Amino acid sequence: MQADLGHPKPRKFEGSSSRCAATSTSNGCMINLNPDSDEEWLTYEKLTEIVFLRSKAKSTDHRSAFLRNNQAKSVDVIRHQSAKLAKNKSIVLKNAAQPVVFDKRADGDKATENVSPLPLRASLFPRVSPYVLFQSHDHIPKKLPKDFARLLKWKFTTSMPRVLIKILISSGYQVVNKGTDWSGVWNLSSKDTARYQRMKSFQKMNNIPGSENIGNKDLLWTHLNRMSRKFGPQEYNFMPRTYVLPKEIQKFESMWSRHGMGTTWIIKPPSAGRGQGIKIVNQWWEIPKWHSVIIQRYITRPKLINGLKFDLRIYVLLTSINPMRIYVYKEGLVRFASVRYVRGANLSDKYMHLTNSSVNKQNPAYVVNDGVNSFKGHKWSFASLWSYLRQERVDVADLWSRIKDIIVKTFISVESSMNATILQSLVSSYTCYELYGFDVLLDESLRPWLLEVNILPSLQTDSPLDIAIKGPLVKDVLNVAGYQIPKNEQISSNGVCNKKYDSIGHNYRLYSTALNLHEKTKQNEINAMQTRDEYLDGILQNLTRDDLRQLIRYEDELSQADNFEKLFPTKDSYLYFKFFEVERYYDRLLDAWEYRYSDNRKEGIRRLQRHCETMQHLDQATD
Repeated sequence: MQADLGHPKPRKFEGSSSRCAATSTSNGCMINLNPDSDEEWLTYEKLTEIVFLRSKAKSTDHRSAFLRNNQAKSVDVIRHQSAKLAKNKSIVLKNAAQPVVFDKRADGDKATENVSPLPLRASLFPRVSPYVLFQSHDHIPKKLPKDFARLLKWKFTTSMPRVLIKILISSGYQVVNKGTDWSGVWNLSSKDTARYQRMKSFQKMNNIPGSENIGNKDLLWTHLNRMSRKFGPQEYNFMPRTYVLPKEIQKFESMWSRHGMGTTWIIKPPSAGRGQGIKIVNQWWEIPKWHSVIIQRYITRPKLINGLKFDLRIYVLLTSINPMRIYVYKEGLVRFASVRYVRGANLSDKYMHLTNSSVNKQNPAYVVNDGVNSFKGHKWSFASLWSYLRQERVDVADLWSRIKDIIVKTFISVESSMNATILQSLVSSYTCYELYGFDVLLDESLRPWLLEVNILPSLQTDSPLDIAIKGPLVKDVLNVAGYQIPKNEQISSNGVCNKKYDSIGHNYRLYSTALNLHEKTKQNEINAMQTRDEYLDGILQNLTRDDLRQLIRYEDELSQADNFEKLFPTKDSYLYFKFFEVERYYDRLLDAWEYRYSDNRKEGIRRLQRHCETMQHLDQATD
């Protein structure tokens, strides 16, 4: 099958789904919503407020003009109008006195006429607060009650991609610069663990403490190399041989003297991304021996399509490290170099050797893909790649299975270090989650190689293909992560608390990491068991309050997976336990749950629902 890498015809975007992140005011001004500019965003907020007030004032002027024009009317007509206005006022007051209206997905209440349901979805379980229902980026938002709208606030940061801003606005959120009553934030990753401790119980961010262990190339290699020495290359040999300089300069020099002549290596900064600072070398004098870099064996025989190198950007969501819960997005991006690959030639040509879109789109020959199922351009979807490979009689299912194995083993390699950092930083399991970008390259034998893992992968939407993949991706990430509204008492700054929505507000108890004596005793007993057969049935016999909370969060999360595929836990994930430094209680709990209910989730959910009806997940009672 011959893919078309020629220049496609210019394509006019249609519909709101393909608009740039810009909006217009009533006077025709265009405001760019690029999150890289705080000033532009503040201008947008201010102009939006001005336009709203202007339209409100305009409406008032119309009513005033109406009264002036009717001053000459008879007294009887005026009395008739007054009676009509009084009747309308009584209707308004009657509607205002109606009970809170929720989307039936929130708690089962039916919406009344002329009132928009709240953007909430129900938990699978009674006595568990509903979650915000995030809409697609092109959804047209409905006006929400003011007292509810004030509960949906998102803290603005310059790292917010435009598609995220669109989704937040379409879901009813206000993006704010000031205050501490926000419930969500999209931040750059940071080693500053104090910022997690400063967060309030109802606030959630997109970073997990300790993620530098997987996102920094030097630390990632250190963990994977340790696992390779422990379990052998047959299990952990999926990242090209890497040296951390200057720390391992002597090892590298020794290797070079024996095998380095004629080999090609790629040099990368430990924590940079988007192709920054990358250099490909095959001469000793080209290597920066005393700089803080990694030097990695270059795969000189990659799989090519139409003569071009490519790699896969795979989106992976980690919602918890203990217990480990991993999801992989079924779609992703296939990123092509924009110059035909010639082995050993033109090592300085970044358009030939690098596949980063941020690099190649600077090439005048770069072609933008015009759709998810298209074979045009220098960026494809997974759907297009799998279709192409199947026509070459490649076993795509087996290839995808090997890639998923790499993802799980990578997280296991950093689990112990990340868990130690989390224990020092978090007091609530609600606080964080993280989306990662795994970069995988296929060699000519279709063996997958992990090149690196990106923290905060690019979610910029520069093409119809980007919008089609990243728009649903971000929506699914937010829904799986599970955001809840705060209670008014948690955000009230003036001492006046409107408790209208407190019954469905965030309940911190469901996410507390504190254990009572009974829970600690049970966990110690299960952790002391040496084999799977010992704990498989017993761990589910007497579910503690903490067990119920873990299982409730897991099932609610899983119900929103949509385009995500769950990698861990599964009914077979116990096979990975041998790679863990320590088998943890919660991993054993979910293993036993999957073993019993993976083929009959409804039965497991009904069991948990019965416990929730008596509020056993919130108080001291146990099974």
